[in-house]
Amino acid sequence: IKLRNYVGGEFNAQVFFIVGGTFSVDPSEFVVPGYKAEQENGVYVVRKPQALIDFENAIANGNDVTLSEDLTLIDPVVVAEGKEVTINLNGKTLDIYTHKDVGGVLKNNGTLAIEGGVISSKANNGGSAIANNGTLTVKNATLNGAPNADSGWPSYTVNNTGTMTLENSTITSKHGSVCSYGEGAVLTLNNCTIDMAGIPGFTSHGIYTYNGGKVIVNGGTYENKATDQNATGASVINGNVEVNAGTFTGRIENYYGTPVLKGGTYSVKPKDAFVAEGYKVIEENGKFNVVLDAVDDVVSSTETLEEAIAAGNDTIALNAGEYDATQITNIAGKTISFVGNGEDTVFDYSSQGYNSYVSGGNGDFTFENMTINRSTETFAGMAHTNSTVYKNCVINGVYFVYEKNAQFIDCTFNVTGNNYNCWLYGTEKATYTNCTFNCDGKSIYVDGNGDTGSDAEFNNCTFNDINKVVTDKAAVETGTTYGKRYELVFNNAKVNGFNINPNGFVTGTTLWANKHSMTADKLKVTVDGKNAYNYVAAADNTQSFTNAINNGATEVALSNGNYTMPEPELRGKTLTITGTRDVVIDAAAVDARDQFVTGATIVFDGVTINFGNVNYMGFANTASLTYKNCKINGLQFLFGENVTFENCDLDSNGAEHCVWTYGCKNVSFTECDFTYGDRCVNCYSDNDVPGGQTVTFTKCTFTTENTESLGAVETNSCYIKDGIVVNLDGCTAPAYGELVWISTWDSANGANTTINIK
Repeated sequence: IKLRNYVGGEFNAQVFFIVGGTFSVDPSEFVVPGYKAEQENGVYVVRKPQALIDFENAIANGNDVTLSEDLTLIDPVVVAEGKEVTINLNGKTLDIYTHKDVGGVLKNNGTLAIEGGVISSKANNGGSAIANNGTLTVKNATLNGAPNADSGWPSYTVNNTGTMTLENSTITSKHGSVCSYGEGAVLTLNNCTIDMAGIPGFTSHGIYTYNGGKVIVNGGTYENKATDQNATGASVINGNVEVNAGTFTGRIENYYGTPVLKGGTYSVKPKDAFVAEGYKVIEENGKFNVVLDAVDDVVSSTETLEEAIAAGNDTIALNAGEYDATQITNIAGKTISFVGNGEDTVFDYSSQGYNSYVSGGNGDFTFENMTINRSTETFAGMAHTNSTVYKNCVINGVYFVYEKNAQFIDCTFNVTGNNYNCWLYGTEKATYTNCTFNCDGKSIYVDGNGDTGSDAEFNNCTFNDINKVVTDKAAVETGTTYGKRYELVFNNAKVNGFNINPNGFVTGTTLWANKHSMTADKLKVTVDGKNAYNYVAAADNTQSFTNAINNGATEVALSNGNYTMPEPELRGKTLTITGTRDVVIDAAAVDARDQFVTGATIVFDGVTINFGNVNYMGFANTASLTYKNCKINGLQFLFGENVTFENCDLDSNGAEHCVWTYGCKNVSFTECDFTYGDRCVNCYSDNDVPGGQTVTFTKCTFTTENTESLGAVETNSCYIKDGIVVNLDGCTAPAYGELVWISTWDSANGANTTINIK
């Protein structure tokens, strides 16, 4: 058999191509690119490549995939509903050979992310490179439409009926680039490029919607090169398209909806009906700019920008292009809003050296819809403003935040190497909302010489450690070069990569670090509404135990051994002490008259504590005192507002009682075992307890070998006018004496005591 496939003397792959089969004659001339005809036993066999089989299986199973070679798709590859898949093109190419009626070979009905490579529709009248009916994100990719169309309606490079975002990507086509159709369909283009050649006599739309679909454009370059402007419709925009920024070459149509323009530069003047309320059109150098009504001037060069500032304009629109920010010298003390035309508007400080910043002279400035290029040199950029606001900006390099107040909204920060995205140096408050930080291992450094220190607030922000160049750094680091105080607030933060910083006070999180051991009075950290200053220290002797507490530790992990309980200033603070029962803490000298823990919250977990047998020893006036899994020896007087014992062993160890509840308002014992001689717990105070005292025992056991013991729980409420309530639930009574009894010292003879036993 001799294979032939000629149309007008030329090979036409769409009419005939081979993707499988066994042949007596070498069919390589007609085998679709990416496939091979391999000779076996005297015949030629064409099979699907194994790499393609693996790719198809991964997608079908909902698995992520990274390409290691170029692939050619013939059969539909579908991400099923409910599946979440990431395709890392890894710089490789997916070629697609299929007729447009198939609707696209790479289809998404689930959640799909694609990044970093090329997807091309190769056949004439070919299907879409991508057809989306789910949720799809494409970043840093090139999507090429079919090379030609010789009949019928064209197939768009991208067809969207779901929710789709294209970011920093290029879409090429002959006849139609992107289409979003159907109620609820939304396609967002962030800083993309559409390059459409157009075919004379054919419908040619760069961006197209119908049946309720929508497209949102945030910056980029969009061009329809169709020369036949009288064809059935040659346009760069057609339909329900919202433009916030971008540069457009071609007509704007409204066959199936009305464009809404809130920004952008156009080669053809837009109709008044397309310009959003509150916006206007200004012509500049033969281009038509849609700008806010408040805009005073539109500029296209550093020189014209300087002139616009010198003229006293408050709001200035900047067309796409590069502006040398180091030459903007007359802004000190002014109030100016700079509105760019997307990421292609570049405000450039990158040539600055050490300490060569532009002074804002206590002015107030807003930068919107642009790229800010910063140097990586120390103290570069713009400084000493009263306030600076950045909206929807890409900020490259190191940003020294040296404004009194700074706000960053919907911004992306990029830096590489051993550099921070931002260094808060002299600012009082920096607020980041919906921002993304891309770096190589460290993102924010809070340290500076502001009069009152710096506050930083991060709302819905993402920190990405891209190349992991820097180790042992958290996303946000703090320092004390100038001895100031700082406050960090994080709400809904996401951290990808980074490390727990092992230096200073170890926070145990990759989100923030306290590498210079700032104490809690110098550093306040709140994560999702909760205090997160959680310095965890390790101690192996009394001195290191004391140092950890004095340095502001909120948790101290003790190694096995003997310790004397330190008595530093803990009023109103929080402290957790952990260990094993081989950790023995001598608290016999903790005198209630030295009220160093007033208002504190203290937890002992898993340790042994010795209190001795002297009256009025204990932790006085704590807000909350908790013992978990502890062994407690001797006599302890309770003075706090709330004291809790959980799964503890209490031994009077020769003392009169294990516990005096004394001035405590609420005391609870849960699953505790008591060993005592004469008496166990004395519910009493020789001072009034406002509101009364409640003591609760749940599943506790009382053990004594004293046959003359009067009982376990002794009550004496004669000095507590609001009385004592004793609750016992599921407790085991002692072998000798009563479970609970009225003390012979109670002059009221139990009149103010309520006892509940279950």
